Amino acid sequence: MKLRKLILLLIFPLALFSQQSQKKGVEKKVMNYLAQAETYYQKGNMPMAEASYRKALALAPDNDLAQYNFGNLYINYKKENEALLNLSKATRSSKNESIKHKSLHNQGNILMEKKKYAQAAKAYKKALKNDPTDDETRYNYVLAKELMEKQKNNKNNKDKKKQDKKKKKNKKEQNKNKKGGQGQNEKDNKKENKEEPKDPNKEEEGKGNPKKNKDKQAEEDQQKKSDKKEKKKSRKAELSKQQVKNILKAIENSEKEVQKKLNKQKKEGKPVRTEKDW
Repeated sequence: MKLRKLILLLIFPLALFSQQSQKKGVEKKVMNYLAQAETYYQKGNMPMAEASYRKALALAPDNDLAQYNFGNLYINYKKENEALLNLSKATRSSKNESIKHKSLHNQGNILMEKKKYAQAAKAYKKALKNDPTDDETRYNYVLAKELMEKQKNNKNNKDKKKQDKKKKKNKKEQNKNKKGGQGQNEKDNKKENKEEPKDPNKEEEGKGNPKKNKDKQAEEDQQKKSDKKEKKKSRKAELSKQQVKNILKAIENSEKEVQKKLNKQKKEGKPVRTEKDW
């Protein structure tokens, strides 16, 4: 029994030493891959640098330095989404305040480029908690807040304009529908007033036989002609009467003159010769 305990005690330190040795071996390989990645990056060989970082993270998924450097690699090659992913992992897994601060600061910079000012301000604020002395982070934080407020106001103004435009459009449509309804009512009223009850006799006259209508028109024309003739005759008759009066008056005057002459001649004893003018 004592022998078994002794063996166990001896084995445990040996196992612990083996794990530490293995861990150091892994860390050494990770550091080698990170060094290779840096070399490839300096040469501008993005694919090989990326492959080296992936090998390092395959061995140590929670290695904050590998995640941070991998994120920075993507920043330099304008792959912002991949950069944010790796920098976020570095922030979560790291207990090193310097790595966390730099990782959050770089996340804020990426978010500023994307015009996500509210998220950028949060990233800078967290970065300052890990290093309150960094003036660059502080400046970026203030700038992000200002841009966030400006963006918010612009959005509110834009939404307000959109709502006002929508209200105006709805009001215009309502007025249009209202006017359309009134116009339709007016049309209906006009139509009703226009459609008066038809006189059957008039309708018959209008829609009758064309020959009958023609005869009627001829009859009316003949009547008009007769009326004109009658008027003309009456006018002639009136003129004849006047002429007769004038003639009679002239005869009467003539007779008086003749009588005067006769009377005068009788007194003088001369013969009288009369001339007939009619």
